[in-house]
Amino acid sequence: MDVSPGLLYCQVLPLVNQRLLVPYGAVVEIIPLPTGMDALSPPPAMAWREGTLPVLCFESLYGDDSPQPGPRTRVAVLRLPRAGQAAHVGILIQGYPQMVPVTPDQARPLPLTEKDRQAPVLFRVNFARSEMLIPDLEWLARLLDQSAATAATSGQVAPAGLQDGDGGEGGGLGAQDAGTEPECLEAVFAGEDLLAEIEPTFWADEERD
Repeated sequence: MDVSPGLLYCQVLPLVNQRLLVPYGAVVEIIPLPTGMDALSPPPAMAWREGTLPVLCFESLYGDDSPQPGPRTRVAVLRLPRAGQAAHVGILIQGYPQMVPVTPDQARPLPLTEKDRQAPVLFRVNFARSEMLIPDLEWLARLLDQSAATAATSGQVAPAGLQDGDGGEGGGLGAQDAGTEPECLEAVFAGEDLLAEIEPTFWADEERD
């Protein structure tokens, strides 16, 4: 992890038995599960804004059993690094993320496990007295590209391009902006330049945990 001087704001995404640490601006929105979703089989895609959103289960990508969605299960919409076109993916999480300020000396790198090396994991770190995984967002972007290519060759419909609330592509929140972003410096996190920091959107009809 390479962090410029000062604070880097991050989001802690709760999974069943692990937690992911991602750049603050990578989390675009937190949304509830689709109505009537099969409790055992999360949908490969769901309607989102002006298109469709691929939905992934990190536990499955990590080689663990997919958890059964429950009352706390939500979808964290992540903005992925991809040149020339906006890319987003939904990750199933268990509750709401927590915003945390991170300084260079607070996240201590730990050795990757064999399972980490086979999964979309860049780093394992010790932060806030617990171990957390820093996911490889570029890996997830490549996975979506491969899925889209497979869908195109098989005649299936690939996920549509996604738009912001103001009609443009990217990570803006349009009419659902949750507020102003915290004051923080630009930083490099896991090899990726942070884009504009954005306050994630939480649906008005849900209470924060």
